[in-house]
Amino acid sequence: AFAVTVIACDEPGLSAVLDRAGGGRLLLDRDGVPALDTTMPLIGVPRVRAHGWSLGRDWSTTVAILDSGCDTAHGDLGDHADDDADGPPPAVGDAGDWYAADNGWPLFAGYKVVGWADVTDDFPQAQGPWDYNHHGTALASVVAGSGTVDPRYAGVAPATRLTVVKFFDFDVTWHAWTGDFLAACAWVLEHKDVYRIGSVLVAVNWDLAPGIGNATAALVDAGVVVVAAAGNHGDDPAGPGYPAVLPHVLTVGGVNDAAAVAAFSGRGLPGQGKPDLVAPAGGLLQSSGRIMAGDNEPNDTYSGRFGTSLAAAHVAGAVALLDEALRDRGL
Repeated sequence: AFAVTVIACDEPGLSAVLDRAGGGRLLLDRDGVPALDTTMPLIGVPRVRAHGWSLGRDWSTTVAILDSGCDTAHGDLGDHADDDADGPPPAVGDAGDWYAADNGWPLFAGYKVVGWADVTDDFPQAQGPWDYNHHGTALASVVAGSGTVDPRYAGVAPATRLTVVKFFDFDVTWHAWTGDFLAACAWVLEHKDVYRIGSVLVAVNWDLAPGIGNATAALVDAGVVVVAAAGNHGDDPAGPGYPAVLPHVLTVGGVNDAAAVAAFSGRGLPGQGKPDLVAPAGGLLQSSGRIMAGDNEPNDTYSGRFGTSLAAAHVAGAVALLDEALRDRGL
């Protein structure tokens, strides 16, 4: 007879299980959302792209991604010349892979990123957006990847443009400091009109909120939707951090391909009403179950990712589609 016993335990508990004598095998739990071509139907994208709606074609507004940057040398995120150019430090990025909207809104749809700022100024000689981390590039791919390299992996809103604000600090290792995030929010607030920013995506959680509530509330008051990841802390009794816990933020948890809450997805505490939504977040195992999103290295490739960051990116893309629908109907 074949039987499976399901256990939930922390690291000390797992060590105790491994130390016990006995037969059988211990397998890591798994769930499965193998690629963007599988996650799109889960949130209804094929319906809104079909005849009658035909959404996903608008490139007149942007989603602002506040993260580690973006590799615009990836064909889905820029690089209309397809030269895979990304200058070595300190002249990172490529000036030909993006177009700054403060020089006039670009009429050529091939430009994906139309706004860029690095509030940490890691590489002052940068020629354009860059990302040596991968996280921001993956989020950009899920939100608005064009599918130029592989149509199966087009993002939720494949024509939507992006404003990329790098606030992750790179000094041998990566850090996400609260002060840099506040600077990023201030930059968005100052530049939201010229870059036509309708929503902001943030996929970092902090345990304390020195100024985060005021900064995100200011964005909401200015008409910008703030989408935040619930975090990958599972059922940690501490609950979600900031900004995910804030009532004015649209907080997103993660589900598997059966629409069941993923084991790693953050849960809200009683009375918090969080998360507000759930969306595809991929699976834990490297061999299967991960969401294939654009990668920063090497160029024009995809890598499997998981986490509520990707779930939040699905929602940010959906917000862009809703914006498009409202504009199409004169609202």
